[in-house]
Amino acid sequence: MGPVRRSRDPGPEQRSDIRAANRDLPAATRIARLFVAAPASVVVALPAFMLKRCSGTGQPEAVFVAGTAFTGCMVLCPGVLIAAFGT
Repeated sequence: MGPVRRSRDPGPEQRSDIRAANRDLPAATRIARLFVAAPASVVVALPAFMLKRCSGTGQPEAVFVAGTAFTGCMVLCPGVLIAAFGT
C-alpha cells in the first residue's frame, strides 16, 4: 500500500475559526480590501471585454464575458490578499 493521502480541506472547526477571524477584522480593513479588489477586478474585466469584442462577437456576449471576469476576480482577490498579508 502507498502512503495515505490527506485532504487539504480544513475541518469544520478550522473553517469556523477562519470565519470568526474575518468577522473580527476592523471595518476599515474590510473596506480597504474592497477598495483594492474592485479596481483590480475592473482592470481584469476591461481587457476581457475588449478582447472579446475585437474577436467579432456581439456586445451582449462581450458584456457577459466581462461580467464573468469581474466576478471571478472579485471572488479571488480577497483570498489573494489574505494569503499575501494575512488576516
